[in-house]
Amino acid sequence: FYDTIRQLWGKDMSDEEYQRRFDAAADVLARYKIDLDHIYRRPKDDPAALGLPVASLRRLKDRGLLQRFMIFHVDTPREVTAVDHPSVQQSIDRCLRNLDYWVPRLREEGLLEYAYLYGYDEVTAKAFPVLGRVFGAIKAAYPDMPLMTTAYDHSFGLDTDLAGKVDIWVPLTPRFDPERVAQARERGMEVWWYICIGPKHPYCNWLIEYPAIEARLLMGAMTAKYRPGGFLYY
Repeated sequence: FYDTIRQLWGKDMSDEEYQRRFDAAADVLARYKIDLDHIYRRPKDDPAALGLPVASLRRLKDRGLLQRFMIFHVDTPREVTAVDHPSVQQSIDRCLRNLDYWVPRLREEGLLEYAYLYGYDEVTAKAFPVLGRVFGAIKAAYPDMPLMTTAYDHSFGLDTDLAGKVDIWVPLTPRFDPERVAQARERGMEVWWYICIGPKHPYCNWLIEYPAIEARLLMGAMTAKYRPGGFLYY
């Protein structure tokens, strides 16, 4: 959910009108069990500028409609693969500064239990050491904060050193190996799944060219059979 309300309906709208439209959008999403969320909100040098929609999240919680929401996206430049690169420590410092600001506020609002961090979107093995250092630093400071990734570790941390640093693995549906998933869950990790511009046939997707039955299979029979912990749609 990208907040483009002012761009669509006018940048000069009042704060009251903006909030009304924002909550209407949140209600549409909640009606279909979709979280008021997106995975690319970046931490800020000034944490107060992060822009979490706290009032709307609290409203959803009070109505029993809030599942989860992401505080911010964790990453470093994709070309960085050395754990001692300056940008790695910069990312750690920025993330911890934002968490130091937001965790007490979310706890006070009764929202902290719904919060998580997402990061290292679809990175390959060469980025795993950097992921491990950044996620490890966050986990050391905030051990109860769930950390989610779509990193291409198809062992779900079992064959790398990422077990214990990642809480929620989100593989593309063809990489959802039930045996590996069971092993990861025994270690206390969650495993979801996702679709985006892939996968292609023979795997189900929501691409408009594909048979409509695939959406029902993916969200119905396949979910009932394989029991992913959650569904990420890009």
